[in-house]
Amino acid sequence: MRKNKLFKHILFTPTILLSPLFLSACAIKNPFTKKVEQPVETTNNKTEVEKTTSTKPTTTNNINENKNTNISENTINKNSLNKEILVGHWNVLNYGSSRTTSQSSKVYALSSIIQNSNFDLIGLTEINYNQADKVQLIIDELNKTNPEIKWNYVFQPVSEADLSNSSTNTKEQVAIVYKETVFQPNAFSNNKKGDSFAGEFKGINTQNALMYRRPLYGHNFKLVNTDKTFTFIFGHFDSPGVGSKEKSLSSRNFNYDGLDYSVKNSMGEQEALEAMELHDAMAYFDGIDGNSTILFGGDTNIKYENNDLFKKSEQAGYKLLYNDSKLTGSDKYATSLRSPRSADFVENDGYAEPYDKILFKEAEGVDVVSEKENPELMFKIDLINAFNKNYLNKEKYQELLKNENKNLNTNVKLIRSISDHVPVFAKIIIK
Repeated sequence: MRKNKLFKHILFTPTILLSPLFLSACAIKNPFTKKVEQPVETTNNKTEVEKTTSTKPTTTNNINENKNTNISENTINKNSLNKEILVGHWNVLNYGSSRTTSQSSKVYALSSIIQNSNFDLIGLTEINYNQADKVQLIIDELNKTNPEIKWNYVFQPVSEADLSNSSTNTKEQVAIVYKETVFQPNAFSNNKKGDSFAGEFKGINTQNALMYRRPLYGHNFKLVNTDKTFTFIFGHFDSPGVGSKEKSLSSRNFNYDGLDYSVKNSMGEQEALEAMELHDAMAYFDGIDGNSTILFGGDTNIKYENNDLFKKSEQAGYKLLYNDSKLTGSDKYATSLRSPRSADFVENDGYAEPYDKILFKEAEGVDVVSEKENPELMFKIDLINAFNKNYLNKEKYQELLKNENKNLNTNVKLIRSISDHVPVFAKIIIK
């Protein structure tokens, strides 16, 4: 039996490259300076690079100019003197098969959407177990598309993905893709670069010791040319529904660990517990990251109007970025996509559940723009309309699919072949 609140953490040292800061639609001059790379050592067949600051300023030409025409969807009106960054999460649906190559349609689609959504950092979940090195293909495509914007990534090592007692078929890895002129990987106060959290908690209907089916992965980053640091945590909770060894959480009202909860939709006990225990993971990383802004993004598999499961996290100061209400005639909060086989899955009506959540706690001088602050912000990239909004070139994507002997005849099927989730995002303002 593992001791309660068991944590295992393994050092992971990422590579470092360069890239620019995301700026909002208001014209802001790039405040970052160029870096000069000095290789210092090789780790995991990659060269770790030390940066020194040049006095030569970076020109605005280094800003991502490949912006989509629907930029207003993820733009907020802020004082132009403030710096603005865009971070997010995306479940990328079984990325990293044995057939994944630099010419794969999925590599092209993921990189194009990340670039055209103007992300500065995005966590990718549902990376196939022991296949995280194939995220390098996405990085290569991003850097090839616009050589002036250089990207890099860090990922959860297999040894940390193994912290759970799940089967190999359930295990996955997490990767974090980022622009190096915006973020620099930073060590936690325990000198680790990158860490994972498996946890241990009791059941709701039983006293069985449980843990996260897929350990959460967190990494600290420094915002270049500032004193601001951020801890980003990403994860993919247990699959929705009741597994063969799992209890059903069918009660609408229940008490767990001294708190009363109320939910409107039934679910499996495991994903409910992983949501309720998220505060423990946040608190762990919060305890080793100094005075950093902390943000969790993940596919939680928590259905509509069940956000009460995050009550303990919110009581601890980790706030939900946006709501999950099932509004009549609106799919604003839904982030998962219906199956193309569903009879009601038609163009512009493909969203299902609000599975993808973001929680955060701000440090001084940082504003993570919540729905309360800006209720007009969508907090997701509208992939259902990805072709119309220039996130992805339809003709090129179809051509790559045909090379893979895949002939998909509707926009819905084309988009659903990329992932069954859309990216969600948070706007962060540096005051």
